[in-house]
Amino acid sequence: MTSPERPSPRMPGDWLLAIANALLDAAIVTDVVEPTVADLRTEWLRAGADSVARLKARGRGYFAFWSLLAMSPFAFRRWPGRHALTVPFWQIQRSHEMTRRAQIQLVTVLAVVGLAGGYAVARLRTPRYQASAVIQIVPATVRSEPGFTSATSVDANRDSRLRAIVQIVLSRTRLEGMILEFNLYERERRSLIMEDVVQRMRDDLDVDTGPGGTLVIKYTGTQPMTVMKVTERLAAFFKDQGAIEHARLADDGLAYLESRIDETATRIQKISLEAVQKGSLSRPRQLELEVIEASYKNLLMRREDALAAVQMERRQLGEQFVLVDAARLPEQPVGISRLTSTLLGGGLGLTVAVLIMVAAWVSRVLRARRADLARRRALT
Repeated sequence: MTSPERPSPRMPGDWLLAIANALLDAAIVTDVVEPTVADLRTEWLRAGADSVARLKARGRGYFAFWSLLAMSPFAFRRWPGRHALTVPFWQIQRSHEMTRRAQIQLVTVLAVVGLAGGYAVARLRTPRYQASAVIQIVPATVRSEPGFTSATSVDANRDSRLRAIVQIVLSRTRLEGMILEFNLYERERRSLIMEDVVQRMRDDLDVDTGPGGTLVIKYTGTQPMTVMKVTERLAAFFKDQGAIEHARLADDGLAYLESRIDETATRIQKISLEAVQKGSLSRPRQLELEVIEASYKNLLMRREDALAAVQMERRQLGEQFVLVDAARLPEQPVGISRLTSTLLGGGLGLTVAVLIMVAAWVSRVLRARRADLARRRALT
């Protein structure tokens, strides 16, 4: 028992011919439209079982058909008349005008082409999703005593420290590791060098400081789950790097004060030894010693302040980066919706149709003025 033969797939272009027969004259359909549909079918058959190639063949054929239909008011005399294109466009405009029916058909065709184009663009455009996380920069819960804040205080220059943290987190080493870990930009990695791929990721990232000491992290990509995970990892990097940077500044401030204290103590010992050897100091030298001793006392008090800051960091009482809004799985793509893209395409088609009709009207007015001027010259 033989299995029944599978029916052959239906050839594309039937409904295009039906539209052409309804709008155009038989001569135009035979001379122009049918060869266009024949080219579409030939390319479609050559594609064989390749669905992607067949889809591309359909797209090119449909685009050629609708472009032809959109140009019909100018390409054919007295559309939908019986004369194919035999003279250039400007000669047609000079001797023929678009009829009211042709204008309505032009608007309709271009509106349909625009709607179809907008919808096709929306379908072909890869949807992109965005996830965001918010980090709150919480100030130190315990403040130092007033009057003992040094130039290296960990609470100073917050903006500059944030910029430094952003540069570290968005460095090539960090981002390249994330690209490989989450298999990001797989297609780009096949054709671009890693430096360009990293820059592509930087372009998809947005790090901004919000009101009230907040840090907003956004990442945009094509896979919702991956976008959420990447944003989570970036937020974790910022939290960790913030703690590391804050602790480093506290330790660096303490080390700087320790070196200043040692240097000042050495100077005091040197002057004191000189006083012992000479029995007394000159007035300028005595004033210098007093100034150095006052500076030494100030440095000791500032060191106590710095020690308190280091202890605060170790007890997690210093400035902290707290995640207040974790990244969530994005449900809707960002950018214009499919409906909006379709309507924009339709609006563009209508705009083009109006511009064409305005151009035809201006051309008609200018021809009438030239003809009137020629008649006046003939009478004179």
